[in-house]
Amino acid sequence: MTSIIRLTPVSGSMGESPPCYLLQIDDFRFLLDTGWDEQFDQEFIANLTKYVDKIDAVLLSHPDTYHLGALPYVVGKLGLNAPVYATIPIWKMGQMFMYDSYLNHHNTEEFNLFNLDDVDAAFDKIVQLQFGQIVNLKGKGHGISITPLPAGHTLGGTVWKISKTGEDDIYYAIDHNNKKERHLNGCELEKIQRPGILITNAFNALYVQEKRRKRDDMLMTVLTHTLRMNGNVLIGTDTAGRSLELTLMLDQMWRMKDSGLAPYSLVFLNNVAFNVLEFAKSQIEWMGEKLQKAHESTRVNPFQLRNVQVCHTLLELSQIASPKVVVTSSADLESGFARELFLQWCQSSNNSVILTNRTSPGTLARRLIEDHSPGKCITIEVKQKLRLEGKELEEYQIKKKQEHKRKVEEDSSDSEGEFSAKKHNVMKSNGNHVNGNGHLDDIFKIATNGVKCVYNDERKRKFDDYGEIIRPEDFKENGTRGSNNAKRIKQNHKRKSESDNAEGNEPPMKYICIKQTVAVNCMVHFIDFEGRSDVESCVKMMQEMQPHKLVIVRGTPQATTALETLCKSLLPNSKIYKPGIGQVIDLTSGNQLLQVTLTDSLMSSVQFQKLRGMELAWVDSIVNSDKSHNSKTDRKVSCLFDSPTLEPSHMKVSPPRKSLFVNKLRLSEFKQILSKHGIESQYKEGVLQVKCPNGMVYIQRHSESRELIVEGDGLTDEYYKIRSLLYDQFAIL
Repeated sequence: MTSIIRLTPVSGSMGESPPCYLLQIDDFRFLLDTGWDEQFDQEFIANLTKYVDKIDAVLLSHPDTYHLGALPYVVGKLGLNAPVYATIPIWKMGQMFMYDSYLNHHNTEEFNLFNLDDVDAAFDKIVQLQFGQIVNLKGKGHGISITPLPAGHTLGGTVWKISKTGEDDIYYAIDHNNKKERHLNGCELEKIQRPGILITNAFNALYVQEKRRKRDDMLMTVLTHTLRMNGNVLIGTDTAGRSLELTLMLDQMWRMKDSGLAPYSLVFLNNVAFNVLEFAKSQIEWMGEKLQKAHESTRVNPFQLRNVQVCHTLLELSQIASPKVVVTSSADLESGFARELFLQWCQSSNNSVILTNRTSPGTLARRLIEDHSPGKCITIEVKQKLRLEGKELEEYQIKKKQEHKRKVEEDSSDSEGEFSAKKHNVMKSNGNHVNGNGHLDDIFKIATNGVKCVYNDERKRKFDDYGEIIRPEDFKENGTRGSNNAKRIKQNHKRKSESDNAEGNEPPMKYICIKQTVAVNCMVHFIDFEGRSDVESCVKMMQEMQPHKLVIVRGTPQATTALETLCKSLLPNSKIYKPGIGQVIDLTSGNQLLQVTLTDSLMSSVQFQKLRGMELAWVDSIVNSDKSHNSKTDRKVSCLFDSPTLEPSHMKVSPPRKSLFVNKLRLSEFKQILSKHGIESQYKEGVLQVKCPNGMVYIQRHSESRELIVEGDGLTDEYYKIRSLLYDQFAIL
C-alpha cells in the first residue's frame, strides 16, 4: 500500500544554514535534526514554531550544535512534547556541547534563550539507541520503524533508516564520512541497494579536500615552526565532536620521539573538557576497530592522553608555561575561550591560529579563512562582564535597597494577614521579629541554655531467614549511566551563580559590548579536520546505491546545482529534488495518489474485499472540497487531515466499468496452489501448462499489458475449476 510521503526543509537547504527537516509519512511527522547556527537565527525559530505542535518524533544525527543546538529552546520555550531518538554518544556528547555553548555565552553576555534546566529537560526526552537497533513506533506511527546506522564524522554519528511496512526504505544521511579515521570507522552506505528515498547534502560538492598525509604534515609543520619561535598556537575546534579526533592525533604526535614536541605544553581547554574525555574513555565500543583492538591488546585506554593537560578557565591556562598549543572551543571564534585567546594572541607575529572547520558565513573564523593576509585589520565585537563602579554602583545599590524594602513590607503584610485570620491566642509580632529576609521569627521564647536535641529517625530493620531484607531501589544508579557527571556540571554552575549573587560576596556586574579594531599579525591557517566525505566518494556511494529518489539539501545554490547536474548524468533512473526552505516536496510513490476523507454516509454503503491484510473497495463518489459537512464527525475528521471529502454519488445507476483484479500474482506461486489442490502443472517457456483429462489449460502473461490470459482446449469442468482458483487469488472490484 502506498503511503503519502512529504519533506519540508525548515532550515538547511539551498544554503549553509543548519539542518532541520520535517518528514511526513501519512499522519506521522518526524523532525530530522534541530540545528542552530552561531548567531542563534530567530527566523529559523519562527519557521519551526509553525510545526512544533505537529511533530511526533525527533531524530538526531550528530551531537554538535549544528545538528541539535535548538533542541533546548524548542523543548523549554516552544513546548515540544515528543520523543527524541539518538545514539548513546549523541546523548552524552550533545549534552556537553550544549553546556559548553550556554556557559560560553553566559560568561560574557546576557543570555536567556535557554538555560541549563532547558538543556536537562531536552536531553531527558532522548531515547538512547544502539547502532542497528530497530525501533517499531506505536500509535500514529504503527507500521513505521527507525534504525540508526553508523555515519562516521562524530562519535555516535547516525544515518537514519526509516521504514514503513510495504514501502521502500528512506535513508537520511547528511554529514557522513566514508573514510576511516583514528577513532572512528567510516560509514558503509554503498552496501545499501536501491533505497526508495535518499536524503543527503551538497556541502562538499564544490570543495576539494587535501589528502590526509598532506594535511597531517601541514599541521606538524605549523606547530613546530611556531613553537620554536616561542609562539603560542590556538586551534579552534568544537566541544566534543571533531575535537576528539584532533586531541588524539596531537597526543600521538607528542609521543613521537623525533617530533621534537615533547618540551612544549599541549592543552585541551573548554568548560567541560574533563567530562568530555571521561565520556570518551567509556565509549570505546563506539569507536573504530583499530582503536578497539589496541585497547584490548594493551589494556590502556586510548583516551588516556598523557601529554594533554586539561583546563577549564583562562586562569588555569595562564599557569601553564608558554609556548603552548591550546585546543579550545568554539570553532567559529564567535564565543568561548577561542575568541578570548584570539584577541590576546592575534597581534603577535610569533603566534599562529589554526582553523579546522568552515563555519557559517559571517563568523569570525569564516572571515579569516576567506582572507587571512598578515597584518590585516578587522573590527570585531568584544563582549565583557565588568564590575559596576562609581555612580552606576550607587544607583544599583539604591535600587536594590528599594526592592528589598518593598519585599519586606509585602511579606510583613502577608504574614500579619495570615495571623489575624487564625483564631489562636498568640500575641502580634512587632517589627523586631522581621528578619533580613522579611520573614517573621522569634514569636515564641525558646530556652537556649538547654541541651540540644537531635531527632534520630532510626527505622526498624526487617530480617528474614537469610538476613536483612535488601531493597533493590537502594542500589539503583541515580539516572542513566553517565548522567551524574552532567548533573555535577550543572550543580557546580548553580552553586557558583548562587555564591556570586549572595549579598556581600561579589560586586554587581554588567555586560558591555564594544567594537574593537585589531591587527591580525599572527599566522592564520585553515587545516581541514571536518571529517566529511568528499564529492567523489559521495557520488561513488550514490552510484552503488542507485536510489529511486534523491533529495539534495544543505549546500550553496551553486554546490546544489553542481551535484544535481553530476547525479543526473550518473543516475539516469533516479528522480532528483532540490527543495528550498519552506518548500513542500511530494515523495509519494504513486503519482496519482490523493489523500481524502470518507464520510460516514459513504462508508456505510461500501463493500470491502480483503487482500493480504488490507481491505479494498471500489467507490463511486463526488469530491467535495467544501469544509461544511452534514455530520459533525465528518467536519472534525476533514479539518484534522485538511483534505477533500468523498460523498456518495447521487446517481441511481453507476456508470459501466470493467472488473478490476487487484494482486501481484506470480505463475510460480499459482503452480504451488494448483499442486496443493492435486492438480499437476509445469512451467515451460513462460507458460503454465495444466494437463487435464479432457485437454490442456494454458496460463500466461501478455507480453505488453502483463495481463493474465487463460486458454483451454475446451470449456471443461477442469477449466472452470482452475479459473475459479485463479480468481480466488485476487480482490475483484
